[in-house]
Amino acid sequence: MPYCEHLENITHDAKKCEIEVDLCDNVLECACCAFFLEKYKQVVVDEIIDELNNLPKEITRVKIPLLPVPDNKSYYSFNGIETIVFNFFRTNNLKQKQELEKQKSYLKIYYEKNSLFNLPIIQIEVIFFGKLHSKTIDSFWKTLKAEILFFTGSVGDIDVINVTSKEQLSDLLRMPLLIGYPEFKLNGALFEHKFSLEQIDEMNYLHSMKVITLNMGEVINNKTLDLFEYQREFIKQKRLKSNRYSDGLDNDEINELIQAIFPSEDNIEREDMFNDLPF
Repeated sequence: MPYCEHLENITHDAKKCEIEVDLCDNVLECACCAFFLEKYKQVVVDEIIDELNNLPKEITRVKIPLLPVPDNKSYYSFNGIETIVFNFFRTNNLKQKQELEKQKSYLKIYYEKNSLFNLPIIQIEVIFFGKLHSKTIDSFWKTLKAEILFFTGSVGDIDVINVTSKEQLSDLLRMPLLIGYPEFKLNGALFEHKFSLEQIDEMNYLHSMKVITLNMGEVINNKTLDLFEYQREFIKQKRLKSNRYSDGLDNDEINELIQAIFPSEDNIEREDMFNDLPF
């Protein structure tokens, strides 16, 4: 791609029309990177729909917005989002637990702009392929109006939506991107409110989230819930790579560096010998 020289083609499979690339840090301000990221997200949605034997007649969608206000600063992180999800699905109701475990359920986490705030809202959506029992929906409403409101300052919403086509279901599962939005950096409002560097990294990598298939048996009442295993590992590897020289070089690297800066006498003599040759 002539206009995307920073894109590194890591692997590709011509038969499957698949390609793996290394995107730049500022993904959403780069048209090429945003294109690849959007395609990656849509491939996951297409796979979910293709694997369905029957189209669900209805879906139940729960939305939990995390507003960018000072009290919600800690929730703008992987641990913060996992805390919200854990508290929403914490229950001792066995019938409710059994119903949720039978449902096909999916998690969407994405940013949403709002003109009232400088930073985007983090929107958490849980989508169940089917209409939940009225008692389960009532229980969810109580959780939203009590615990979630207490944690986030916002109630959220629950919708039961009729599904009429695969295209509509694809739109409901689609992960929106804030195209053109700049990379989060530790300055401005984020610096003023003392966000950590770890939070900045995690906020930037939220853009890479795809639709997650939830195993409700592993989600409900799980204090060690890990929704961001891939992102955490990627950030860890990136930090190790960027801090390669922070702890000093090993002996081999030191010797190579010294030889590059100060050639040995043997090398100098060989260079002088070749310079004296008549050809």
